[in-house]
Amino acid sequence: MTSSASRAPGDLDASARAARLFTPRRVAIVGASDRSAWSRLVHEALRRSGIVVELVNPRAQVVHGVATVPTLTAIDGPVDLAYVMTPAAAVLDTVVESGQAKIPSLIVLSAGFGESGASGRGLERAIGETVRAQGQTMLGPNTLGYVNFTTNTFLYPAGNGLRDVSPGSVALVTQSGALGGMMTGYAAAHAIGISFLCATGNEADLTVSDIIDYAVDDPATKVIGVFAEAIRNPAGLRRAARRALEAGKPIVMLKAGRSELAARTAATHTGSIVGDDAVVDAVLAQDGIIRVDSLEVLVGTAGVLAKVGPTPVRGLTVAAISGGVCDLAADGCDRLGIPLPQFRDDTRARLSEVLPDFTGAHNPLDLTGAIVRHPRLLADVLTTIADDGQADMVLCQENLGKRSRPTESIINGAKAMHEAAIPAYLISATGEGLTEQQKQSLAEFDIPYLGGGLEIILSGLARQRWWAQQRRHALAQPTTAPRPRPQVEPGRGKWSEARTSDLLSSWSVPLVPRRVVRSAAAAVAAFEEFGGPVVLKIVSPDILHKTEIGGVRLDVTDTASVAAAYEAIVDSASRLRPDAVIDGVLVSPMRPPALELLVGVTTDPQWGQVLTVGLGGTWTEIFKDVSTRLLPVAAGDVRTMLTSLRSAPLLLGARNSRPADLDALSEVIAHIGALAVACGPALSAIEVNPIRVDGSQIEVLDAVALWADEPLAAAL
Repeated sequence: MTSSASRAPGDLDASARAARLFTPRRVAIVGASDRSAWSRLVHEALRRSGIVVELVNPRAQVVHGVATVPTLTAIDGPVDLAYVMTPAAAVLDTVVESGQAKIPSLIVLSAGFGESGASGRGLERAIGETVRAQGQTMLGPNTLGYVNFTTNTFLYPAGNGLRDVSPGSVALVTQSGALGGMMTGYAAAHAIGISFLCATGNEADLTVSDIIDYAVDDPATKVIGVFAEAIRNPAGLRRAARRALEAGKPIVMLKAGRSELAARTAATHTGSIVGDDAVVDAVLAQDGIIRVDSLEVLVGTAGVLAKVGPTPVRGLTVAAISGGVCDLAADGCDRLGIPLPQFRDDTRARLSEVLPDFTGAHNPLDLTGAIVRHPRLLADVLTTIADDGQADMVLCQENLGKRSRPTESIINGAKAMHEAAIPAYLISATGEGLTEQQKQSLAEFDIPYLGGGLEIILSGLARQRWWAQQRRHALAQPTTAPRPRPQVEPGRGKWSEARTSDLLSSWSVPLVPRRVVRSAAAAVAAFEEFGGPVVLKIVSPDILHKTEIGGVRLDVTDTASVAAAYEAIVDSASRLRPDAVIDGVLVSPMRPPALELLVGVTTDPQWGQVLTVGLGGTWTEIFKDVSTRLLPVAAGDVRTMLTSLRSAPLLLGARNSRPADLDALSEVIAHIGALAVACGPALSAIEVNPIRVDGSQIEVLDAVALWADEPLAAAL
């Protein structure tokens, strides 16, 4: 259930503004022309939708056999929406005139704006600002528009192809109008019903996030599928995603741009391993958005979730006419983590009675060729396995005739599916689209069907299980008071390890003991204080990669070696980096080998502060085994991040090693994240690499902080 309390104060009307687009009774086509195929297609679509159409053309009195008006203001009576297809240079004047005519909504088909260069971007901004100043709602520019299949409202110039789509419960939102037609075509071929299709184009006003917000409130929509090339309203997307979680409506997104464009902070390891797309991955997962990598999987997954619903499938039974399909189903469920519970003894006994010449009953169940000979056999088998009680869904792979009516066996099986104790669906083994005869059969005999083929269906069920887990976690998060902020010294530029360590210590982050010394004698005194082998490291805000200039000595075991190491480190730094400010040498106890992790925070210009945890030390850039989340995070979030790592077995005590105290480690990392949040935008990056973990002994061994140009706010 959704409510306005879920929305940010500035976006209370996001859904309502978008809703104005979807229920027009009277539409004006501006720039209507007999020479324009776009004009003809939109006009025909509107007429078929039963919407009153006004055609605006100042130079032609008749277009498409209908009398025109010269301007919007010349139309007698109210108009709900203006569909604009004038040249780009005339769009701004048209928008101004639509405001004078009190037209609440616009769709701008015209191209030649942000996609065409600097001048186009300027014109696009002016159009968006004018629309908002006039209190209007606009889709586009550079958009085809939308189709509301639920209300049979077609404002999308795509010919008759969209007429093959059945009304349903999947909303498709796309920044590419052409891809919108392709997605609905795939949906039609696989019997996936669509509530509405909306292309947002350049998003000078309404964005993908706003249309998602509308879809959350749309009673006809159960699942939201999104294709996005860019996310232009990150905060709006996150708010809409939260509302979708609350409403129990999954979002499935294909976000283009998997290639890593740039590291954010090259001076840190974190910056070199967390690129643009890794952050997008983290954000979408954190907000419960299912990310996919193809149009087929996007639409197919949305179709599966719309049929199956938000309750996770805890156990699956598969019955197939092919033993090979049974093998593929078993492999797929094992790979995707979908339980295949085995039948009870009494169920196996009943199956042995029902299936002649049956040698054994297990899940997945090979139906054998017997069901071809006995029309009631499939129904009896489906009833038996649905009554077993070990699973909560049945998938039945059987061949639906391409050019003929379904067999009596399938018709009986469909009736049994409807009467079954748990949901049951007919499926195809492959992703081949349905023929017209097959679509007619599904409708005529009311056959429960999941489209897309075995792989898409199984992966869709796995994603549904993941989404349900994310939803439970997100909705269970307690609202806690913010942590008191200690005074933090305003920072600029780069901070040395010693100065960064002092900052971490003020936030209760445990550190290995350390002394900053400025003479060989003081280094020896520190060595004697620690009473064992030590590490010596140069202290300089200008030398972050200390090993590259010989600024580190490990496992130094006697006083003479300590004094010599001090002199060598200072001499090497002075020779190789004469420009660097040298604040001394840091002396710390040498710790025995243990698990080392990286903990870093970088600032993404679009999303904000990003926490990264992963395998640290020398392995960081080699394996790039990291988990990423936006800040703020709680200790429970951090624990989830740690256990999601490929190297998590090392934390859990692999090969008789000492397991890490995950609760204590999660608290330490959460403190580092809280510190970064307290510093705010003044902090460009902070990195702890490594943090040493040996059971419950957790210590920071090295750290660095990078600040933005402006000093930290005085309020801190």
